[in-house]
Amino acid sequence: MYLSNGSAIKTFINKGLISGIIGVNLMEATIENFTNQGTIESTSSNKNAAAIILRTFYTASSVINNFTNEGTIKSKSNGILAEANNKIHTLINKGSIEAELNGISFYDAPDEGSINNKMELGKIILEAGSSIKAGNNGINIDSPSKPVISDAIEVKKGAVVSGGKSGIYIGGGKEINTQITIAGEVSGGAAGIVNEGIIGGSSDNDDKKGGIIISGGSVSSSSGGS
Repeated sequence: MYLSNGSAIKTFINKGLISGIIGVNLMEATIENFTNQGTIESTSSNKNAAAIILRTFYTASSVINNFTNEGTIKSKSNGILAEANNKIHTLINKGSIEAELNGISFYDAPDEGSINNKMELGKIILEAGSSIKAGNNGINIDSPSKPVISDAIEVKKGAVVSGGKSGIYIGGGKEINTQITIAGEVSGGAAGIVNEGIIGGSSDNDDKKGGIIISGGSVSSSSGGS
């Protein structure tokens, strides 16, 4: 499924199977309400592929206002991949995301001629009974953009995020000014959470409302650390 050139869909519900090198590809497109109750799949192992991908075309961005996964997202590469300047305002996972690379990943591509200077994650909510299982990182935040703006990341009780390397990864030099709340389970091969950047922001005018709150949840690694 490929949307481009200013295409807009108010409500899209998938109850079947969408499969391809990229399952759902947004390039300068908007979906207001997107619900997956079936399966969305990427068959490509290319690191730039994903089951769902949002891309920028020069100054034109792609947006999903509300995305809810109640089914299965699976990929030989990334589950959900969003380039800088594109945004999923609210992402709710009630189903499963299975990816051989990263489960949910945010990246920048400055060599493609786009504006790529603002990374906004929106709100990520992982509901009870949901899972993200990835070969690399469950949630991967690794972009040249600084700071990274996010509304919230919440792992609710009964939700699972796991990665071969880490459950949640924040790359070096990144500032993420959001609160990460963990009431569920976050785990990885090296560590549950790998932070090579700054959580909470460092600028004098930051609200400084960011941080990690573990509220009855667990953060662990298969190597024995956290």
